[in-house]
Amino acid sequence: MKIENSEFENLFIDLTRRCNLYCANCYNPVNSSPDMTVEYFESVVKKLSSPVRINLIGGEPTLNKDLFEMIDIGKSYGHSVVCVSNGLRYAEQDFIRQCEKHPCIYYMTCDGGSNRDIYKKMNGSDCYETKMKALYNLLNSTIKHVAIGAIIIRGLNEFVIKEFVDLAKIKKNIKFLKFRTVGKVGRHIETNPYTIPELKSLLHQYIPVSECALKDCNQCGSCYRIIHNGLYISIIEFASAQSAKCNKRGQILDGFNVERFFQHMREKTNDIS
Repeated sequence: MKIENSEFENLFIDLTRRCNLYCANCYNPVNSSPDMTVEYFESVVKKLSSPVRINLIGGEPTLNKDLFEMIDIGKSYGHSVVCVSNGLRYAEQDFIRQCEKHPCIYYMTCDGGSNRDIYKKMNGSDCYETKMKALYNLLNSTIKHVAIGAIIIRGLNEFVIKEFVDLAKIKKNIKFLKFRTVGKVGRHIETNPYTIPELKSLLHQYIPVSECALKDCNQCGSCYRIIHNGLYISIIEFASAQSAKCNKRGQILDGFNVERFFQHMREKTNDIS
Protein backbone atom coordinates (compact mmCIF):
# COMPACT_ATOMS: atom_id res chain seq x y z
CA MET A 1 0.00 0.00 0.00
CA LYS A 2 1.02 3.62 -0.36
CA ILE A 3 2.58 5.32 2.65
CA GLU A 4 -0.19 7.89 2.95
CA ASN A 5 -2.69 5.03 3.46
CA SER A 6 -0.60 3.28 6.12
CA GLU A 7 -2.22 2.40 9.44
CA PHE A 8 0.92 0.85 10.98
CA GLU A 9 1.80 2.16 14.44
CA ASN A 10 5.50 1.35 13.97
CA LEU A 11 7.38 1.97 10.74
CA PHE A 12 10.87 0.72 9.95
CA ILE A 13 13.13 2.63 7.58
CA ASP A 14 16.48 1.35 6.28
CA LEU A 15 18.94 4.25 6.42
CA THR A 16 21.78 2.16 5.02
CA ARG A 17 22.66 -1.41 4.09
CA ARG A 18 26.20 -0.97 5.41
CA CYS A 19 27.18 -2.50 8.74
CA ASN A 20 30.20 -2.62 11.06
CA LEU A 21 29.47 -6.16 12.35
CA TYR A 22 28.89 -9.56 10.77
CA CYS A 23 26.34 -11.06 13.13
CA ALA A 24 25.35 -14.71 13.19
CA ASN A 25 21.69 -13.65 13.07
CA CYS A 26 21.10 -11.12 10.29
CA TYR A 27 18.00 -10.77 8.15
CA ASN A 28 19.26 -7.84 6.08
CA PRO A 29 21.85 -8.36 3.32
CA VAL A 30 24.82 -6.03 3.45
CA ASN A 31 25.43 -4.59 0.00
CA SER A 32 26.57 -1.48 -1.81
CA SER A 33 23.18 0.19 -2.20
CA PRO A 34 23.48 3.93 -1.54
CA ASP A 35 22.46 5.28 1.84
CA MET A 36 19.08 6.94 2.20
CA THR A 37 19.25 10.69 1.61
CA VAL A 38 17.78 13.38 3.83
CA GLU A 39 15.54 14.50 0.99
CA TYR A 40 14.01 11.08 0.48
CA PHE A 41 13.60 10.55 4.20
CA GLU A 42 11.69 13.80 4.60
CA SER A 43 9.51 13.01 1.59
CA VAL A 44 8.59 9.74 3.29
CA VAL A 45 7.73 11.08 6.74
CA LYS A 46 5.74 14.03 5.43
CA LYS A 47 3.42 11.63 3.58
CA LEU A 48 2.32 9.92 6.79
CA SER A 49 -1.21 10.91 7.72
CA SER A 50 -0.77 10.61 11.50
CA PRO A 51 2.06 10.38 14.06
CA VAL A 52 3.81 6.99 14.29
CA ARG A 53 6.94 5.54 15.84
CA ILE A 54 9.71 5.63 13.24
CA ASN A 55 12.42 3.01 13.73
CA LEU A 56 15.68 3.88 11.99
CA ILE A 57 17.35 0.60 11.02
CA GLY A 58 19.80 -0.84 8.51
CA GLY A 59 22.40 -2.26 8.16
CA GLU A 60 23.68 -0.07 10.93
CA PRO A 61 21.82 3.28 10.92
CA THR A 62 24.54 5.16 12.82
CA LEU A 63 26.75 4.82 9.72
CA ASN A 64 24.49 7.18 7.76
CA LYS A 65 26.15 10.58 7.99
CA ASP A 66 22.79 12.33 8.09
CA LEU A 67 21.36 10.32 11.00
CA PHE A 68 20.91 13.25 13.36
CA GLU A 69 19.28 15.47 10.76
CA MET A 70 16.82 12.66 10.01
CA ILE A 71 16.03 12.27 13.71
CA ASP A 72 15.23 15.98 13.91
CA ILE A 73 13.11 15.86 10.75
CA GLY A 74 11.10 12.88 11.97
CA LYS A 75 10.33 14.61 15.24
CA SER A 76 9.47 17.88 13.50
CA TYR A 77 6.57 16.09 11.78
CA GLY A 78 5.25 14.87 15.13
CA HIS A 79 6.63 11.33 15.03
CA SER A 80 8.57 9.57 17.79
CA VAL A 81 11.93 8.23 16.61
CA VAL A 82 14.01 5.21 17.64
CA CYS A 83 17.61 4.72 16.53
CA VAL A 84 17.97 0.92 16.43
CA SER A 85 21.71 0.27 16.64
CA ASN A 86 24.21 -2.46 17.43
CA GLY A 87 25.70 0.22 19.68
CA LEU A 88 29.31 0.28 18.55
CA ARG A 89 29.29 3.97 17.73
CA TYR A 90 27.87 4.82 21.16
CA ALA A 91 31.37 3.97 22.42
CA GLU A 92 32.61 7.16 20.72
CA GLN A 93 32.32 10.09 23.13
CA ASP A 94 31.87 12.62 20.32
CA PHE A 95 29.03 10.54 18.91
CA ILE A 96 27.29 10.35 22.30
CA ARG A 97 27.49 14.13 22.57
CA GLN A 98 25.64 14.39 19.27
CA CYS A 99 23.04 11.92 20.55
CA GLU A 100 22.49 14.17 23.56
CA LYS A 101 21.91 17.14 21.25
CA HIS A 102 19.40 15.20 19.12
CA PRO A 103 17.20 13.34 21.61
CA CYS A 104 15.19 10.30 20.64
CA ILE A 105 15.02 6.71 21.89
CA TYR A 106 18.52 5.28 21.50
CA TYR A 107 18.48 1.48 21.30
CA MET A 108 21.40 -0.92 21.38
CA THR A 109 21.70 -4.69 21.21
CA CYS A 110 23.60 -6.51 23.97
CA ASP A 111 23.14 -10.14 23.00
CA GLY A 112 26.00 -11.32 25.20
CA GLY A 113 25.22 -9.30 28.31
CA SER A 114 28.33 -9.56 30.47
CA ASN A 115 29.78 -12.56 28.60
CA ARG A 116 32.59 -11.83 26.15
CA ASP A 117 32.46 -15.22 24.42
CA ILE A 118 28.81 -14.85 23.45
CA TYR A 119 29.52 -11.61 21.58
CA LYS A 120 32.17 -13.48 19.60
CA LYS A 121 29.64 -16.17 18.72
CA MET A 122 26.66 -13.93 18.00
CA ASN A 123 28.27 -10.76 16.63
CA GLY A 124 31.19 -12.32 14.78
CA SER A 125 33.63 -10.05 16.57
CA ASP A 126 35.36 -9.65 19.92
CA CYS A 127 33.34 -6.50 20.55
CA TYR A 128 32.76 -6.97 24.28
CA GLU A 129 34.91 -4.03 25.39
CA THR A 130 33.34 -1.71 22.82
CA LYS A 131 29.83 -2.82 23.76
CA MET A 132 30.47 -2.24 27.46
CA LYS A 133 31.93 1.21 26.80
CA ALA A 134 28.95 2.05 24.59
CA LEU A 135 26.50 0.93 27.24
CA TYR A 136 28.35 2.91 29.89
CA ASN A 137 28.30 6.02 27.71
CA LEU A 138 24.56 5.70 27.05
CA LEU A 139 23.63 5.13 30.67
CA ASN A 140 25.81 7.95 31.98
CA SER A 141 24.73 10.51 29.38
CA THR A 142 21.90 13.01 29.50
CA ILE A 143 19.88 10.81 27.13
CA LYS A 144 16.54 10.24 28.83
CA HIS A 145 15.23 7.28 26.84
CA VAL A 146 17.53 4.29 26.42
CA ALA A 147 16.45 0.88 25.13
CA ILE A 148 18.47 -2.33 25.26
CA GLY A 149 17.65 -5.65 23.70
CA ALA A 150 18.87 -9.14 22.93
CA ILE A 151 18.14 -12.18 20.81
CA ILE A 152 17.58 -15.01 23.28
CA ILE A 153 18.98 -18.35 22.11
CA ARG A 154 18.05 -21.57 23.85
CA GLY A 155 20.83 -22.82 26.10
CA LEU A 156 23.13 -19.89 25.35
CA ASN A 157 22.24 -16.49 26.80
CA GLU A 158 19.06 -16.67 28.86
CA PHE A 159 20.98 -15.03 31.72
CA VAL A 160 20.84 -11.64 29.98
CA ILE A 161 17.15 -11.32 30.88
CA LYS A 162 17.99 -11.06 34.57
CA GLU A 163 21.00 -8.84 33.87
CA PHE A 164 18.86 -6.36 31.93
CA VAL A 165 16.08 -6.32 34.51
CA ASP A 166 18.58 -5.74 37.33
CA LEU A 167 20.37 -3.00 35.37
CA ALA A 168 17.10 -1.18 34.65
CA LYS A 169 16.39 -1.04 38.38
CA ILE A 170 19.61 0.94 38.83
CA LYS A 171 19.76 3.04 35.67
CA LYS A 172 16.48 4.88 35.39
CA ASN A 173 17.10 6.19 31.87
CA ILE A 174 16.59 2.61 30.66
CA LYS A 175 12.95 2.88 29.63
CA PHE A 176 12.64 -0.11 27.30
CA LEU A 177 13.82 -3.73 27.25
CA LYS A 178 13.26 -5.98 24.26
CA PHE A 179 13.84 -9.72 24.01
CA ARG A 180 13.26 -11.55 20.76
CA THR A 181 13.45 -15.04 19.39
CA VAL A 182 15.75 -16.22 16.62
CA GLY A 183 14.09 -15.58 13.27
CA LYS A 184 14.77 -18.31 10.74
CA VAL A 185 15.35 -15.82 7.96
CA GLY A 186 18.53 -14.74 6.24
CA ARG A 187 21.68 -15.69 8.12
CA HIS A 188 20.81 -17.29 11.47
CA ILE A 189 22.02 -19.69 14.14
CA GLU A 190 20.35 -23.07 13.81
CA THR A 191 18.38 -23.58 17.00
CA ASN A 192 14.95 -24.43 18.31
CA PRO A 193 13.64 -20.89 18.83
CA TYR A 194 11.93 -19.99 22.05
CA THR A 195 8.18 -19.52 22.00
CA ILE A 196 6.41 -16.50 23.45
CA PRO A 197 5.06 -18.52 26.44
CA GLU A 198 8.55 -19.83 27.18
CA LEU A 199 10.13 -16.37 27.16
CA LYS A 200 7.27 -15.02 29.27
CA SER A 201 8.01 -17.72 31.82
CA LEU A 202 11.71 -16.79 31.89
CA LEU A 203 10.93 -13.09 32.26
CA HIS A 204 8.43 -13.55 35.07
CA GLN A 205 11.01 -15.36 37.18
CA TYR A 206 12.37 -11.86 37.82
CA ILE A 207 9.27 -9.68 37.48
CA PRO A 208 6.09 -11.14 38.98
CA VAL A 209 3.01 -10.90 36.77
CA SER A 210 1.12 -9.43 39.73
CA GLU A 211 3.39 -6.35 39.65
CA CYS A 212 2.88 -5.62 35.95
CA ALA A 213 0.44 -3.87 33.71
CA LEU A 214 -0.11 -6.33 30.86
CA LYS A 215 -0.09 -5.16 27.27
CA ASP A 216 -0.68 -8.36 25.30
CA CYS A 217 -1.01 -7.88 21.56
CA ASN A 218 -4.35 -9.32 20.50
CA GLN A 219 -3.78 -8.91 16.78
CA CYS A 220 -1.33 -11.66 15.89
CA GLY A 221 -0.25 -13.31 19.13
CA SER A 222 3.43 -12.89 18.30
CA CYS A 223 4.35 -10.29 20.90
CA TYR A 224 3.92 -9.74 24.61
CA ARG A 225 4.32 -6.44 26.44
CA ILE A 226 4.33 -5.43 30.05
CA ILE A 227 4.95 -2.26 32.02
CA HIS A 228 6.72 -2.53 35.36
CA ASN A 229 7.40 0.62 37.38
CA GLY A 230 7.61 2.71 34.21
CA LEU A 231 9.78 0.18 32.37
CA TYR A 232 8.36 -1.12 29.09
CA ILE A 233 9.33 -4.71 28.30
CA SER A 234 8.57 -6.47 25.02
CA ILE A 235 8.94 -10.07 23.89
CA ILE A 236 8.83 -10.56 20.13
CA GLU A 237 8.42 -13.71 18.07
CA PHE A 238 10.73 -12.69 15.27
CA ALA A 239 9.95 -13.25 11.59
CA SER A 240 7.72 -16.28 12.12
CA ALA A 241 4.73 -17.16 9.98
CA GLN A 242 2.54 -15.90 12.83
CA SER A 243 4.36 -12.57 13.22
CA ALA A 244 4.12 -12.00 9.45
CA LYS A 245 0.44 -11.27 10.08
CA CYS A 246 1.27 -8.37 12.43
CA ASN A 247 -0.53 -5.18 11.43
CA LYS A 248 1.35 -2.97 13.88
CA ARG A 249 4.76 -2.99 12.17
CA GLY A 250 5.38 -1.78 8.65
CA GLN A 251 8.46 -1.59 6.43
CA ILE A 252 9.00 1.40 4.16
CA LEU A 253 9.76 0.23 0.61
CA ASP A 254 10.89 1.95 -2.56
CA GLY A 255 8.30 3.94 -4.44
CA PHE A 256 6.69 5.27 -1.23
CA ASN A 257 5.10 1.91 -0.46
CA VAL A 258 4.77 0.08 2.84
CA GLU A 259 4.29 -3.60 3.73
CA ARG A 260 4.01 -5.66 6.90
CA PHE A 261 7.49 -5.68 8.43
CA PHE A 262 7.90 -9.40 9.08
CA GLN A 263 6.01 -10.37 5.94
CA HIS A 264 8.44 -8.33 3.87
CA MET A 265 11.40 -9.80 5.77
CA ARG A 266 10.30 -13.36 5.10
CA GLU A 267 9.72 -12.66 1.41
CA LYS A 268 13.01 -10.89 0.70
CA THR A 269 15.55 -12.89 2.73
CA ASN A 270 16.90 -16.05 1.22
CA ASP A 271 20.59 -16.92 1.57
CA ILE A 272 22.69 -13.95 2.69
CA SER A 273 25.45 -15.91 4.38
